[in-house]
Amino acid sequence: MLPMIAPHGMMPRYHQRNIREQPIPIMMQPSVAKPVIDSLPTDKEALGERLYSEVEKYEPEEAGKITGMLLEMQVEQIHGMLKDDEQLKRWISKAKEVLNPIPA
Repeated sequence: MLPMIAPHGMMPRYHQRNIREQPIPIMMQPSVAKPVIDSLPTDKEALGERLYSEVEKYEPEEAGKITGMLLEMQVEQIHGMLKDDEQLKRWISKAKEVLNPIPA
């Protein structure tokens, strides 16, 4: 049997049906989460650069001080902040409380 020939730019109906019925592999599905950072640095200097660029988005005026404070944490905690914006925002907020305490 000869293959079906469809008009230019179209697929034969039986190909269209088969494509729609196949599930999309997990690797190809779009992600709604922040992109996974494949290789996060482990040395403090490289982490500091990466962290500074993220902190600067939320606190540009105090990014240097806040980054310095956050770099005192364990590497695993810093990796967590770089993977999760909400976690990063919480730590930035805590650092700001230390930098700018509310007078009693």
